[in-house]
Amino acid sequence: MIRKFTHRDMRRILEIESNSFPKSAYDRFTFFYFSRLYQFLVYKDEKIIAYIIFDERNGHIASIAVDPLHRRRGIGTRLVEEVLKTCGRAWAEVRVSNKTAQAFYEVLGFIKIAVIPNYYREEDAHVMARSR
Repeated sequence: MIRKFTHRDMRRILEIESNSFPKSAYDRFTFFYFSRLYQFLVYKDEKIIAYIIFDERNGHIASIAVDPLHRRRGIGTRLVEEVLKTCGRAWAEVRVSNKTAQAFYEVLGFIKIAVIPNYYREEDAHVMARSR
């Protein structure tokens, strides 16, 4: 089930975040900030197992993560489909070294449209985008 984030979800979101991005995890303040500016959805089974944060105005995916124990089950795809349904388009920055994320977006029909030098301090980012 996909639903909107509530502040009661924060502890679980932080667990997913630290397991998904151990070197560069967002903290609770960043998530609170995102929750005030962007659409913040969670995917819940028996517990929250994934989230996506995106800008409804332009389809920018600020962050997406699926608990590592629940990956490769179509959950991330369903979350991105929500962005496309809401916005009609979607785009995200992806580390040049993150071939797994690039492949995920490519399977969903995203293409690389630009490179942002040093987006991740010492690493470039691909901008990947898709229209409905």
